[in-house]
Amino acid sequence: MTNLENMIDNLKAIKEDSPLVDDGGSAEEAFVYYNIPCPYTMGDKRAHCYNCDSCIPREMCSACKYEWLNQEVDT
Repeated sequence: MTNLENMIDNLKAIKEDSPLVDDGGSAEEAFVYYNIPCPYTMGDKRAHCYNCDSCIPREMCSACKYEWLNQEVDT
């Protein structure tokens, strides 16, 4: 399996809400957190961390990326 195939399989599992590993979503969250770059530029009000002064928790960052993944493409 190539890295590309692995990413495609993980994203399909997220979309279909059928995790590849039964661990309560931890593997999916880790995949999103470490492999999906932040989709927003600094100062973008759509980012969950907008106006955060402290360290951004992994849960907040992952939730923001999930939200972005499920939105329509910006045109």
